[in-house]
Amino acid sequence: MFESQMTATLLASVYNPVLYASLGYGTVMQLLLTEMWANITIIGNTFCAFTVDRMEEYFP
Repeated sequence: MFESQMTATLLASVYNPVLYASLGYGTVMQLLLTEMWANITIIGNTFCAFTVDRMEEYFP
């Protein structure tokens, strides 16, 4: 979990609305895009954690 926190996930999630606002998206769309990004991040971090755990079995 420490490794996923060190990839600036918090920083990116805080500044996502600012980025989307500068691209011209409205408030609701900014929140929807940030929510989708957060859900994909959770799924990706979980997948990576299990993948790394399985790789340790193949490459001791």
